[in-house]
Amino acid sequence: MLASTLVRSTVSTKAMGTTQKAPVNATTPLIALARRVVVTLGAMAAYVFMRNVPAPGLDLATFEELGGSAMVSVVTLGVGNLTTGALLVELAAWVVARRDLERRARLRARWVRPAALGLAALQSVGVVMWISSLTPTLDRPPFVPMLGAPLLVGATFVAGVALIALGLEAITRWGIGNGFTVWVVFESASSMIEIVRAEGFEALVVPAAIVTVALGTFALATRSRAAEESPSIRIPPSGILPLNLGVFAMVQLAAPLFAAALVVGAAALALGRFWHVGRGPGGVGPAHVWGALVLVAAFITFDLLGRDERGDVVWHAAGVLVALAAGIDLVAEIRARARLGELTTLVSEQRIDAADVLATRLRAAGIEVHLRALHHRTMLQWLGPYVPVEVLVPVAEEGAARAVLAGLGAYR
Repeated sequence: MLASTLVRSTVSTKAMGTTQKAPVNATTPLIALARRVVVTLGAMAAYVFMRNVPAPGLDLATFEELGGSAMVSVVTLGVGNLTTGALLVELAAWVVARRDLERRARLRARWVRPAALGLAALQSVGVVMWISSLTPTLDRPPFVPMLGAPLLVGATFVAGVALIALGLEAITRWGIGNGFTVWVVFESASSMIEIVRAEGFEALVVPAAIVTVALGTFALATRSRAAEESPSIRIPPSGILPLNLGVFAMVQLAAPLFAAALVVGAAALALGRFWHVGRGPGGVGPAHVWGALVLVAAFITFDLLGRDERGDVVWHAAGVLVALAAGIDLVAEIRARARLGELTTLVSEQRIDAADVLATRLRAAGIEVHLRALHHRTMLQWLGPYVPVEVLVPVAEEGAARAVLAGLGAYR
């Protein structure tokens, strides 16, 4: 449908005319970039600070004796409720307004945060109940002797989720990259540092192998398509779902069913092919199918290798792959902003192929484009509505870009 829409579109480079770019001071892009970097680093520094602020109402000495003082900070609940809330709202919006994209966007904007905070409230109740259950095994109560201490602890946990949401939104709006993309890179880097401290640098062998295979597969798939086959379906076309399903099947059903795990991955691959074929000029070619199968097989193997002597997972291949994609997105946005200056969001798109189509039309009209969080969302696919692909264009070219968008008509 998108491909046919492009054929029908009357917008062309000639119709648009030559785009006039306003002269920009050479230092302006770097200054704007520096401001965004400061915002991003400031938001993450605030998170690190809150992670070390204990939740009021708890007896910290008791938790330090248990070795669990790190789990009683203001931001104990993390981002899980935010991502789950976004996914639940997206599924509900898809049911209520399957074909009305604007209504789905309104539902998303209105209900994601209330849903996340509601989930956080439920989880905080569970955490407080668990803390209370420790009382019989402790020498003293886990809560400080004050009226309403458990309620204060639960409210603090919910407030922590709200503060994290505000920080991630600040990064998305005024910083570098999508807030969740920055979060993934930060948490992955923190985990890597901790593992290296505990296991030594030899622990980096498996993630280095994962990154090498991933980048090699991406490069081969990119070289295999003709230049006119743009937009292309990226590797893997169905995200990390085949990998997760394959690992689950193998871990739960034992290693002899490795072949069955690959079959599960191939089935999920077929699902990705079903969703993408015919939705753009590129389509899915043999390189995409074999490339995704290579990733599934290689990463299931890496999941077996990335375990310690006790059999516990040290490196999860899917996590490393998502972190790699998020890091690529951050580097790409830094380079784009350094080259193009301040960028503005033309549209926030949940459909990766649709964002590709729009980017192709904008580039054909001579307009520079950057797709924010493209690789991160490719890994997550429909599991990541909280990481939309934002189509960014230079501020000076926003008017011309919106004219191209309006000319696509049925695309929206």
